[in-house]
Amino acid sequence: MVALAGLTVFGSGTSAESIHILFMGGLMLGIWIFFSGLEGFLGNSKTSIFSELNGPLTSPGGTGFGTEFYI
Repeated sequence: MVALAGLTVFGSGTSAESIHILFMGGLMLGIWIFFSGLEGFLGNSKTSIFSELNGPLTSPGGTGFGTEFYI
């Protein structure tokens, strides 16, 4: 949606600004997924801080505090 900032009316829609916005968004998402894999939350590792926050003592109901904090 943010890429609409760089769209042109009669052009192809790929201006330099929209390409830059899409690149930066993909880079941020990739870094987040990479560090999530290293941390172990995506694999539900027992050493993951976020998985530990989902325990019954820290989040008595709902989805879990660790998942909410992760997102």
